[in-house]
Amino acid sequence: MMIAACLVGVAYSEDATGYAGSYVRASMDTLDCIHLVFATGGWASSYYGRYDGNEWGSAVTLPGSLPCFVPYTVPIVEVGPSLMARAAYGTETGAYPNDLAYFTLAEATCAGGTSWSIEDIGNDGYRRSDYGLAVDEANQAHLVYLVTNWSWPYWWRIVYRRPDGAEVVIRHTQSATHHVMTPGIAVRDGLVHIVWREGGPALSTVNLFCAEGPPGGPFPVQQLTTFGAGLYVSEAPDVAVAPDGHAEVTYLLMDATSSPSRYAGVYSITPGGPTTRIDTLSVEATGASGPKITFDLAGNRYVAWALEAPGESYYAVNSDTAVVLPGAGSMDVCAGASAYYVRATMSGIVYGEITAGGAMPTAAITSIEPSPMRRGIDPSLKLLGTTFDNDEGGSAVAAWEWISDIDGVLGAEEDLTLPALALSPGTHVITFRCQDDEGVWSSPDSGGVTVFADTVPPPPVMVLGIEPGLDDTLVVSWNHVMDNLGIDCYRVYRGAMAWFDLDVPIHSVSAAEPAVYVDPDGLTAGSGSAFYEVVPVDVDGNATGGNARVGGVRFPPDLPPSHLR
Repeated sequence: MMIAACLVGVAYSEDATGYAGSYVRASMDTLDCIHLVFATGGWASSYYGRYDGNEWGSAVTLPGSLPCFVPYTVPIVEVGPSLMARAAYGTETGAYPNDLAYFTLAEATCAGGTSWSIEDIGNDGYRRSDYGLAVDEANQAHLVYLVTNWSWPYWWRIVYRRPDGAEVVIRHTQSATHHVMTPGIAVRDGLVHIVWREGGPALSTVNLFCAEGPPGGPFPVQQLTTFGAGLYVSEAPDVAVAPDGHAEVTYLLMDATSSPSRYAGVYSITPGGPTTRIDTLSVEATGASGPKITFDLAGNRYVAWALEAPGESYYAVNSDTAVVLPGAGSMDVCAGASAYYVRATMSGIVYGEITAGGAMPTAAITSIEPSPMRRGIDPSLKLLGTTFDNDEGGSAVAAWEWISDIDGVLGAEEDLTLPALALSPGTHVITFRCQDDEGVWSSPDSGGVTVFADTVPPPPVMVLGIEPGLDDTLVVSWNHVMDNLGIDCYRVYRGAMAWFDLDVPIHSVSAAEPAVYVDPDGLTAGSGSAFYEVVPVDVDGNATGGNARVGGVRFPPDLPPSHLR
């Protein structure tokens, strides 16, 4: 997929303003104007700015925003159809974490960005932080935030605040070790989508949860991931609703089972639907921002995130390989008819336009046969798909991709026939997607197939020979055998008597090598004996018994090695 990113420039520079951002969030209105808020690192003010398509207006300090602690009470911004910007941002009354905190909800028209009406939310003795903001089609603000009680008995709550100001508890946990964290929210067509992280103790396992319902409730809770110990959702997840009404949640997965730990990838998951890997990330890294997700009017998905080490920012369109931007810093994307990324860097806030092509094509899996597939019995697996380009003018589908979650990329054709050995034994999630001639990838369709390992062992080795070699070695040779699936190797066993037990092989010979083994131990000076058996093993690990054995004996001690039988 061809993704073009034309760097437009620097929105707000360190040299010009003295407040280069370390955290930035952006939103786009229906006129394709960019609204952003940003905050500097540590205890500092938050700022609002607007881009009208030609130039950036002066940055305005959000009232009451001093001080602001990144990242727990950072500013966020959303814009509704009336072109009124809304910002939510935090204020602190002490040192984190044993303090009280509340945040303000402020509104301003896009024309000036200087006249803000302010509402303090929840200044009631409990800490409110880690919040999300959404604006619906009726220009009403919806908020979600984390409420914590830092004194005994400890508890954590995900709270949704309706447009009428009523608070609804979505999730409550009374524990000092099990945490609920970092909620996000999206609203469309009268349906509220809320997502958050949850786990513990000490973040040993953190999974993804969501709740969906109308503003009046109910909000049934659904667990979206089931990671085991050492794998956890890192950083705040984000949620967005596509033009067709389906919601997607994006998250960053940390793999702490490796040493050192690594970020294993950025994923998007549809509640009740498939999980899609956004990028090819699998790097040792520390410090992350995001990921953030949004959709443009054509339904293209945009995701952005950043890693402090290796010091890079990323964005991806639909499911294509991520575009890497050098230099870390928080990252966000906003989209309407067009799409932009915004980045908080050491030199200021920079932004760039992302061109993703036209509307997304569609791809569907027609059949996966046979299902299940038995290696060694079924000769092949057939994957059949259908695709359609949704652009006006009848442009064509140009590329296809089949992927197994176990074996990776399987092929690049609409219909694919794979030999039995192409898929490893196990239960595979198969995804299929296509790309149109404008470079736009479809959302993936998914299916499944279970591949059973072969259980039929190969035939035995019946022709086995032994002869003396150089320097008192013994040369063992045998005939290659045929197997229904294929031979992987031959294991060579040795014993002192003809009836020895097979224990640990002294050597393994690949099926691609000559069927011969030179035993360096051979028959050394003095009397002795050596007996051999060669066991064939197929590619699924089936080993054969009943193989021929051959041996050699030397006596008395002064006879040469040629006295073998």
